[in-house]
Amino acid sequence: MDVGRCFRDAFEVYKQNLVVLVVAALLVDVLGLLTLLILLGPLAGGLSLLTLRAVRSKEQRADLNDLFRAFSKFLPLFGLFWLTFVPIMLGTVILIVPGLYLMTIWMFSFYLVVDRDEGVFASLGKSQQMVNRAGFGNCLLLTFVEFALHLAPLGIPYVGCIFGWFITPIGWLIVASAYAQLIESQKLPLSDEEVRSSD
Repeated sequence: MDVGRCFRDAFEVYKQNLVVLVVAALLVDVLGLLTLLILLGPLAGGLSLLTLRAVRSKEQRADLNDLFRAFSKFLPLFGLFWLTFVPIMLGTVILIVPGLYLMTIWMFSFYLVVDRDEGVFASLGKSQQMVNRAGFGNCLLLTFVEFALHLAPLGIPYVGCIFGWFITPIGWLIVASAYAQLIESQKLPLSDEEVRSSD
């Protein structure tokens, strides 16, 4: 995995899709709040699909409709969100480091559900395998950058959430590029069927 490429891809896609990405960030916040977090799992899956398709596209164009295309996997994404959100939040509140560790090893789980049709627990395990093969340190760096982009707006009074809509998509795109690179390089068996065929 080329860490530099993660940042290059992110900024190139971001420049071409600023409006779409800001609107997506706004919709996630508003819909998540209005539904008492119920839709955050499917929306996280939608964000994964939206950013991944933009990174993979030759034109590097993002489609806002992708934000809602993961709703067909509502139950797995809903379950995955709560299965990861609760321990990550607890780990972050207690000492930050455990939260960052969990965020890192599970950073590709939503992508695996929407892109490879993996189940909830399989996506967690395969995400950790991808992180291990890419290098935990590299993935931790990307997680830290994404986490910092989420935290930065909290320090800005009154308009912090608006600022967040503009900068958090960069973090999503960085992770999407990392995932795309790892899948392209086939560093991880992608499904049980592919594992069997390679034996």
